[in-house]
Formats: sequence, structure tokens, C-alpha cells
Amino acid sequence: MIRSAVLEERRRVARDLHDGVAQELAFIASQTRWFLREPENLQPLPEILDAVERALDESRSAIAALGRPVDESLDMALGHAALDVAGRVGARVHLELDDHIEVPPDWRDALLRITREAIGNAVRHGQARTISLQLQNNDGIRLRVSDDGEGFDVSAPRSPQSFGLTSMRERTESLGGEFTIASTPGSGTTVEVALP
Repeated sequence: MIRSAVLEERRRVARDLHDGVAQELAFIASQTRWFLREPENLQPLPEILDAVERALDESRSAIAALGRPVDESLDMALGHAALDVAGRVGARVHLELDDHIEVPPDWRDALLRITREAIGNAVRHGQARTISLQLQNNDGIRLRVSDDGEGFDVSAPRSPQSFGLTSMRERTESLGGEFTIASTPGSGTTVEVALP
């Protein structure tokens, strides 16, 4: 049983490295090659920096996963992920996490990755100083990440390289869930995931 859980966790970390760090590094490499051909065009530099920050977050997530107990509860894993991401920039995190929620491994993985992405976006792009993370089980799993950051216009077009929101939405929908985001310039952002 323990050996099987360890092997599954190693496979999950390998998938995360492939889908996260490796993809970000490939993007960084291609954008850097393009930039070297046209060094006077500074357009790709913010996108390269965002990809570097995402790759760092992905690698830290994988390292943390390898150091945690295989049987760590979902609330503890989410709390550690939130504190890790927000703590690097000095943002405060308020946690309201039900402590008896058990989910399948693919749900756990998706919730962890969505939490890290939502908090990373809040601190990197929204300049949030305080973030609230809630996890509840009321007729389905509900994850909510709210921040006091700058917010943004959700109807405005986004850069084709803006993968974060798309990734969170796709992860949620792949589990049969619903992803919503609410934000207004100057009023912070709230990301919600509802799983059946």
C-alpha cells in the first residue's frame, strides 16, 4: 500500500515536471532565441520573466511534494502551498480549510495546482498583500481564493501567452467542475472552483 502510494506520487511529480517546468523552459528557450535575433524588440521580456517565475514555482512545488508525507491531508497540503507561494513576497494568507475532506489523487493535484496558480497570479500580477484561501465541502468541493490586489477587467483580451487562467479553467473542467473568476480594477480578484 505505501509502496504503491509512493510510486503514484513519483509519477505525479514526473507529470508535473513535464507539464509545468519543462513546458515553461521550452517557452523561455524559444522566446529567448527570438529575442536574440531581434534584441531591439523588448516585447517578449515580460512574458519571459513570467515564464521564469512560473517555472520556479513549479519546481518549488515539485520539491515540496517530494519532501511531504504521502498521507498529508488535503487541507495541510493546500495550506502549505498557499503559505509557500505568498510567503516568498511577504503577502499574508488567511486560511479557512475544512480538515476532513478527502478527494481522489487527480482532484488533489488539480486543487493544489490551481491554488498555487491563483495565489501566484495574485501576488505577481495583482500585487496582493492579503489572500484568503477557503476549502469547503457543502454539496461538493468548493475552493475559493480571494485577494486584495489591483484586480483587472475580466472581459479585456489577454495575451496569448497568458496561460494561468486558461490552465486553471481547463483543470477544473477536466474534473467536471465549474471555474469562475470575478475581478474589478482596484478591487481585487476572486477565483472559485466548484467540483461535484
